[in-house]
Amino acid sequence: MKSSINRRTLALIQSAQDLLPEDEFLRLMEYVEFNEHGLALEHLCDILFELGLPCPSEMLGQIKQVGLARNMEPSIWAKLEAGRDR
Repeated sequence: MKSSINRRTLALIQSAQDLLPEDEFLRLMEYVEFNEHGLALEHLCDILFELGLPCPSEMLGQIKQVGLARNMEPSIWAKLEAGRDR
């Protein structure tokens, strides 16, 4: 089960590559390399929010699904939902 969630997290981060500055994408991949998938997902949300980058609806849905599967706090991605109204 956990490996499936890790694969989904990795796929989500890879799908965001074109949205992110290269150094931030590489940092996320480093977190994944060190098996810090939850930290990578949280940092992805932070980057998207702090840099005001667009988060497509499909990606936001995937972030929610993976976050819930990881038992993460919804506040981690809630700022992305709120940011859509900015």
